[in-house]
Amino acid sequence: MNFYYDDEAIRCLKAKDPILADVIDRIGPIERPIDADLFSALVNNIVGQQISTKAFITIWNRIKDLFGTVTPESILSKSAEELQKCGITMKKSVYIRNIAVDIINGSLNLDELYELPDDEVCRRLSSLNGIGTWTAEMLMTFSMQRPDILSWDDLAIRRGIMMLYRHKKLDKNLLRDTKKDTPRMVQWHPCIYGKFLWENNKGEINMKKLPPVEKIYEAYSALSDNRVIMEENSAKVFSSDKSKEYPVLYMLHGANGSNNDWLNGGKINANASTAASSAS
Repeated sequence: MNFYYDDEAIRCLKAKDPILADVIDRIGPIERPIDADLFSALVNNIVGQQISTKAFITIWNRIKDLFGTVTPESILSKSAEELQKCGITMKKSVYIRNIAVDIINGSLNLDELYELPDDEVCRRLSSLNGIGTWTAEMLMTFSMQRPDILSWDDLAIRRGIMMLYRHKKLDKNLLRDTKKDTPRMVQWHPCIYGKFLWENNKGEINMKKLPPVEKIYEAYSALSDNRVIMEENSAKVFSSDKSKEYPVLYMLHGANGSNNDWLNGGKINANASTAASSAS
């Protein structure tokens, strides 16, 4: 089963935020499966804490291979060391096993969370060792389908905001203002808003699926921010926060030209405008 949202929510978001509306149109429907088994989902989120998506997928596949169905009983059928060997830390292994013990002895009933408001769900989950606000919010978002959850401390959400609204950085004041002015609870469908921010944070959405005219604007932004270093047969382009470097090979000047032809000829604006006109 995929996360559910209706056309009315999309219409509302697009009407409230024209910038987001363009992203929604480009991305199209989001089909993200949900894990309705709260224990399995909780283990999944603990495993995913502070690691890359690629590492998470590898580790999670190992866990499924080792345990089959992830249940409290199956988790406790193996030692903490065996679980750790899947690629997680010993702390995470112990946290997961302790939650499994609490469920089996009856001191923890995850199904009761469905009857509680968001704040209380977050409080109860955060009282467990190894679970903080982020993990609780991921469970409420991707398993419980709570509509009013937007994880403002999530790195991908922050990057999504930066990429969507072209912020070079997202300091605390800007985040507070964005949080205040962005989705106003149910009316603005924060959970769905967050899902499009996550999708917008993916590189393939921001470059591969951008129309040609927007790719030109991205290039303009890099030039104006002095994030391009010109070299003899290539260039280096830096990310907006200067933390990443991307090599670029020249393919604009033809076989006999040089990498400075565009600059020396003074045709950057003209060529970009021509390309933008033909793409629109």
